[in-house]
Amino acid sequence: MSRRVPKQGRDLDAPCNTHQGMYMEGWVVDQMRAEAARLDMSISALAQEAWKIARAQMQAAPVVGVPMGLDWSRASLYFPDGMIAQMEAEAERLDRPVSWIVAQAWAIARAEIIW
Repeated sequence: MSRRVPKQGRDLDAPCNTHQGMYMEGWVVDQMRAEAARLDMSISALAQEAWKIARAQMQAAPVVGVPMGLDWSRASLYFPDGMIAQMEAEAERLDRPVSWIVAQAWAIARAEIIW
């Protein structure tokens, strides 16, 4: 059973109990899946790591954005409540969907995660 953390003081490393089905650009999902496989981790763990790395940079300034096209893929990702709350707040601030926030986090954090 996952533990619930109060709204204030949420732990970003708490058990993942929030499921998000997201549609993102196909190449973003493909890159994330390939890197997750290379690192022997789930795509959800990779997305969480990308958010931890990119969060401060994204919150400090508007992000120009990953170019989006018509090739969409679905990814099922799991996040701790505190982490999804942060991403939802950032998505609201930038008037973007959470899937866009995850794609941006991956674009920012990709180089650091890969090496």
